[in-house]
Amino acid sequence: MTDPLPTPSDFDGPPDARTLHLPDDRRLGFAEYGRPAGWPVFGFFGASARRFRPNDAETTAAGVRLIVLERPGFGLSDPLPPRSLLAWTSDVAALADALGLARFAVIGSSQGGPYGAACAYALRPRVTALALVSALSSFEIPGVTQGMAAPLRLLPVLARRVPWLVTWMNQAAAGMARRDPERFFKQTFGALPAADQQAVQKNPEIKTSMLADVPEIYRQGSQGVNQAVQVACGPWGFRAEDIRVPTVVWQGEADPNVPPAMGRYLARAIPNAQAHFVPGAGHFLGFTHWAEILASLLRLAA
Repeated sequence: MTDPLPTPSDFDGPPDARTLHLPDDRRLGFAEYGRPAGWPVFGFFGASARRFRPNDAETTAAGVRLIVLERPGFGLSDPLPPRSLLAWTSDVAALADALGLARFAVIGSSQGGPYGAACAYALRPRVTALALVSALSSFEIPGVTQGMAAPLRLLPVLARRVPWLVTWMNQAAAGMARRDPERFFKQTFGALPAADQQAVQKNPEIKTSMLADVPEIYRQGSQGVNQAVQVACGPWGFRAEDIRVPTVVWQGEADPNVPPAMGRYLARAIPNAQAHFVPGAGHFLGFTHWAEILASLLRLAA
């Protein structure tokens, strides 16, 4: 006997703080933005919770219903230890079922990129198109960390050899995030290149949504972030070459967090992927080029 699928009656909370009760009694946190009757797009944006997302007005203008999911241990989503990229796709499918969505597109950005790729691989009949935006590739691919900021390039080594240090770093970050989100934002993004500093100045929603999101990232402590680091640095469980969903890759050429080498690998490995490499753009490409990214995704989805 199989577990019953969730239904809309299992939803709790307002549009920007909803939860779905999953068959295994966990809660899945999510939020909806944009046009309620628009093209359904699931969004996974970096190491964030449900409130960090690009411009709402541009989402609405594109006719997109953006559904932002929280990974286990973030915000309102219950932990799921141990977890993997492919295990995550079951939660996505359950929410799609509950929302009555037979098919949907997916955007994976930054640390959310591997989660988007996993959905395209495992949920292929349902995923209409995939956009990978400043998206991490697997760290196991030779040469993909070329041009990456040194602390991030070392992260897989630390996660594998001294996981206690990563745990301590995340615990310290959690304390700062709860006490002083403004300081957390400055320390997290203060070292980004000029392109990203300009993006923050020209797009105030970047800072606004991040400050709203920071307390949610660490609502349950640092356990969810610790697990997310291990997942991001570990094996995917599938090859990018085996993704058969129409895909578009967007990559800034001045991005130190996710270097162009990762974008080039994804564009080369995923069959028939379209690619947009933007000169001078940094890690916030998903904010500065959001309307164009949505347009390219919807063209593939249609």
